Amino acid sequence: MGIKNISQYLKLRGGEVLNYLFIASNSKKTIIRNTDGELMVISRSEYIVMDYNNVIKNLRDTKELKEIEKNNFEWLSPSNTVLAFIGLKKGKLIIECNSRERLAKTKKLLKKALKYCKFVKNEFEDVSERIGDFGVFNIFKESPRIKEKKNL
Repeated sequence: MGIKNISQYLKLRGGEVLNYLFIASNSKKTIIRNTDGELMVISRSEYIVMDYNNVIKNLRDTKELKEIEKNNFEWLSPSNTVLAFIGLKKGKLIIECNSRERLAKTKKLLKKALKYCKFVKNEFEDVSERIGDFGVFNIFKESPRIKEKKNL
């Protein structure tokens, strides 16, 4: 069974992910950036699928995506960095990434598929909120999400 979302990815491969993060500390807050140097913010968009057949066809036709299991895709960089998870479940399309910039790029990549979906919401979670004492990254800590009801 494959990894279906960013939360599962972090739980299973969190230590590996930390090896690739750029961490810079200041007196107020630890700043975490992804491998592209973007501020790490768990970014999620949710859509209602209006035409499943066209959505799945467009996802499968997008050469940059790899279907890791039925209706679950990942977008990998040329160096095999996971840029986004895309999943179809119960009439919804979910996109999850680790930065706002990657979410915007993923939406551009999925432009054809998203024509057959209705936008519901964006959610953002500041990964810095998961930093505990001594700069330890706690992937299991619950953190409130910031919701935005507008497209990026």
